[in-house]
Amino acid sequence: MGILRKALSPSRRQEGLTIVPNGARVQGDLMLDSKLHLDGRFEGLLDCSNTLVIGKSGLLKGRIRAEEVIVSGRVQGELICSKLHILAGGKVSGRISCDTFILEDKGDFSGERMRSGEQANSIIDEAQQLLDEPMAVLNTAEVTLDNLFDSLPTQVKIDHPDKKR
Repeated sequence: MGILRKALSPSRRQEGLTIVPNGARVQGDLMLDSKLHLDGRFEGLLDCSNTLVIGKSGLLKGRIRAEEVIVSGRVQGELICSKLHILAGGKVSGRISCDTFILEDKGDFSGERMRSGEQANSIIDEAQQLLDEPMAVLNTAEVTLDNLFDSLPTQVKIDHPDKKR
């Protein structure tokens, strides 16, 4: 028992990591304190107070704020960070605000770069306004098994592609 308590003690807690795997699609607003590794696709507003890594298959579209961003995949939109590192094969397009900017050979950046300051703060204010707005409810109808089954077709016809009419 002493070993288990020692392993789970707060002093031994490790930093969390969130992973969006290849093939996954996330859309909306996301705020994280943990590190994020994105190999899938994310569209929307992302606020990560830690390191954000976009893997080779990752695609991030929207407004992004993170402490450090490492890009092997693609980023499109507005990006605010302390440190941006675009690796070989990584592509970033849009408006960025960062203190440290590293672009490796065969990395790609197209857009506008601002240093931290007034213009960058306007992007932060716009992003915060979006986070503060209540989310619109798209469909207020409750989904139940009854109305789900009622929405399905009663007949399905499948023709063989080689069958001549």
